[in-house]
Amino acid sequence: VPRAEALARYRAIPLPTKSDEHWRFTDLAGFDPDAFTAAGGPDIAAPATMLEIDASGVASVGEAGITIEHAPDGIRFELLTDDHPLLGTLLGHTEKFAAHNAAMWEHGLLVHVPKGVGIEKPIYVRIVNAVEGGSLFWRLLIVAEAQSRFTVVEEYASAVPELSGYSNAAVEIVVEEGAKVEYVSVQNFSQSTWHFASHHATVGRDAELDWVAGGFGSGGGKVWIQNDLAGQGATSRV
Repeated sequence: VPRAEALARYRAIPLPTKSDEHWRFTDLAGFDPDAFTAAGGPDIAAPATMLEIDASGVASVGEAGITIEHAPDGIRFELLTDDHPLLGTLLGHTEKFAAHNAAMWEHGLLVHVPKGVGIEKPIYVRIVNAVEGGSLFWRLLIVAEAQSRFTVVEEYASAVPELSGYSNAAVEIVVEEGAKVEYVSVQNFSQSTWHFASHHATVGRDAELDWVAGGFGSGGGKVWIQNDLAGQGATSRV
């Protein structure tokens, strides 16, 4: 979708309130997403992590951009571009925060594992907000070709415990026939950060997706998780 169209859609959709059925347990009083700046920081912060991972590939994400420290051999572990044919095929822009991401995302990562390739150690992606009063729009596209096997672990964190910020993430996962993917997303933002995310996966014939989502931090927000079982024998465990 063109970014201008997504931005117009974002502006046209009112901020949800507790009178909306899907938001009745989420209080957005006092939150204005447009009050946060999208200006980038000078570098990518590296606060203490909750996780100890022996990873096959590592990428760090922040307002300043993305650093790919190393990637597993034989796969595409690279910056995501606007022209990828699968980008936006699972996530639309009919919901306010998904539309905001579609319009504003700058930092995106592609994890594409070819047919039959198995990766023993996890691929680890760390997303850190470090700009006071800043916004971080992040996008991840995972493509598992047929009979591939691998794990992706995401960790969201704040550079300092009191940081005020706005995080907006969009994740699309394509699991083709017979592939097996583990996707772990752990969020430990500061209590002054708002976090919104839209996660959508499609799981093909005889494929498996194990999905673990953990929210330990943030001051408020909402994470949407949707799985489409798109073939006979498809399995998703959340």
